[in-house]
Amino acid sequence: MQVKRVVITRPSGPYSGSKRLAAKLEAAGIEAFELPLLKCVPISLSAEDRESISQELHKDAGGWLVFLSPTAVWVWSDLIANDSMLGSATQQARIAVQGSGTAKAVGECLNRVPDFIPSVFVAEEFAREFARVLAPHSPVIVPQSADGRDLFAPTLRAGGFGARGIDIYKLETNGINEESLDSYRRFIKQGAAIVFMSPSAVAAAARLLGRDLGTDKVVSIGPITTQAIKQAGLAVWREAQEHSEDGVLKVLVA
Repeated sequence: MQVKRVVITRPSGPYSGSKRLAAKLEAAGIEAFELPLLKCVPISLSAEDRESISQELHKDAGGWLVFLSPTAVWVWSDLIANDSMLGSATQQARIAVQGSGTAKAVGECLNRVPDFIPSVFVAEEFAREFARVLAPHSPVIVPQSADGRDLFAPTLRAGGFGARGIDIYKLETNGINEESLDSYRRFIKQGAAIVFMSPSAVAAAARLLGRDLGTDKVVSIGPITTQAIKQAGLAVWREAQEHSEDGVLKVLVA
């Protein structure tokens, strides 16, 4: 059964993916309501961090940039726009991405085709698969969210590889006004599904919506988000088989 209405909980800000997903849903005949409970805020890097990252990516062994989300790509793109040293290092580095949406962002923002895309879009599995093609001394830089699951770089380090995560953005609570809350309640009463693309969105919804969060149509992007949904006391109606924006779209129009 295809749903007719969907609530999107992606963060707001200049790197928001809500409008892109909303446009895809509406093209499929589904009414979308954006409820950004979080906002994306870039984190400034020190001159020392910028220099050390550039040096690592320029090493003879050939450095890698690993992006775990489209947001990380967009923030990184802004970061290097006015930094010729990081920009040059990015051009030289090889790029690995988690998911088709992140690969698309690399094409849009960096005009590149990723050098590596895993078969499974979960950080730990991605790291293990990536390790099979990684040269022993290749440096790996992972621009990431300060609020995310910091597992990719530690998983590689546990296998003896040099990898480090760099926090380049964070998520802050947006809050919700009464008008948006009323619209959300109306959508839910009309049988809308609510989509969660990350554990942080689930936590924000539980905190800000409270008992209003209850719905029997909760859609999850993947197993880690599903775990967070269950911990919030909700049942998962559908989980995307492909853990990406397009995977979520497929289960909503199925």
